[in-house]
Amino acid sequence: PRGDQDSGLMEQVVARENMLSALKRVERNGGAPGVDGIPTERLRDQLRAEWPRIR
Repeated sequence: PRGDQDSGLMEQVVARENMLSALKRVERNGGAPGVDGIPTERLRDQLRAEWPRIR
């Protein structure tokens, strides 16, 4: 079923290793704030604070 595929994909997206890899890439390339307005330099702390809710 399609829902199972979507669920598996989301699990991969928010996997800790994937999120950490993406964070490092954003920090390295000096990415711009997203639609939430969180600046790159605050992103690591924000993700740490929100991680229990994200997972």
